[in-house]
Amino acid sequence: MFRAAREVVAKPTYTPHDFDSLEATSFLGEYCHVVFASGFRTTVVWSHDRALAKSFKGFELSDVAEMRVVNAGDLSSFPIKNLRKINGFLKGAKAIAKEGYENFKVRVQEGGKDVLMELPYIGKVTVRHLAMITGVADISKDDVWLVRCANECSTDVDALVEFLATEFSLRQWEVDCILWEYCRQSGHTPPTD
Repeated sequence: MFRAAREVVAKPTYTPHDFDSLEATSFLGEYCHVVFASGFRTTVVWSHDRALAKSFKGFELSDVAEMRVVNAGDLSSFPIKNLRKINGFLKGAKAIAKEGYENFKVRVQEGGKDVLMELPYIGKVTVRHLAMITGVADISKDDVWLVRCANECSTDVDALVEFLATEFSLRQWEVDCILWEYCRQSGHTPPTD
């Protein structure tokens, strides 16, 4: 299965950040992406990345922290008009600003991905995505496509990704990226022998 995916996707199409050197604006950009990507096709969110950044003041932490709660009548400047996600992201950004990004970062470095779950709209599934792309952990996300791949192998995502990472001398995020990109390109179908 993985060999078939690697024939199509020879190498990962993205690289996670190095969390130790991750700036607040980049963290907020990734946090925003994860919040809005949940329940949407990633390509839809990607197509709105610039507009989301503009709506959220370029993800400048101090500027986002000054934004007021958005009401239904305020949605015109947002490309994705999901009021709950907009306000959830704002609430998380305000909490980070109140604590101070560097303090927040130290807590994440000490407590790992569980600290990220304190942020609104970061739950058991989305925390893995956020931890992976921000470089908090070498982990895979257990999105629907990786779950399908794992089901094809009669296992779970963690066991599949850990096995493939060891077998092919890759990081877990690389295995995730290759399988995810393959499924995205092939119309959501897991690779076969």
